[in-house]
Amino acid sequence: QEVTQTTSFYVMATAQNGCRSALQEMGGTINEIPAAPTVADPQIICQQGSDTLTATPAANCVIRWYDANNTYLAEGNTYATPTIQTTTQYGAVNYNANKNCSSAATMVEVPVKALPATPVLTGTTLCGAGNATLTTAAVAGVTTTWYQDADLSTTVGTGSTLQIQVAET
Repeated sequence: QEVTQTTSFYVMATAQNGCRSALQEMGGTINEIPAAPTVADPQIICQQGSDTLTATPAANCVIRWYDANNTYLAEGNTYATPTIQTTTQYGAVNYNANKNCSSAATMVEVPVKALPATPVLTGTTLCGAGNATLTTAAVAGVTTTWYQDADLSTTVGTGSTLQIQVAET
């Protein structure tokens, strides 16, 4: 029986001897399914790490988080993933506890990317003042950035070579 609005059904039992039970009414309420939540784009994780996923719930709903196998993980607008080493999918649904209805899942994929190889440097030995060229092998798809400090706050060049001028000390 297909219904499209709130309706009632009635049920009774009849024994083989013809006797009937009392009539029982069963109401059926059709609740609106909440819209799927909006989930913010995840961060790209390099090699391994975790991310905090964020979803926006619909009115009167809470966000429930699931893994790719539909296993319940947590409830709340954010979910901190465990440390992952491979690209992993998570799902977020809007759940309305008052109506016991859930939306379709919004799936989000947390990408885990490989680290580029550490640059191999070749350089010039220089005695005294002069110009020197520092070189690293160029790798397709990788941008090499040169910094003046280990805090990475002062960029001095990009590319596979860096020309420097050495002043006499």
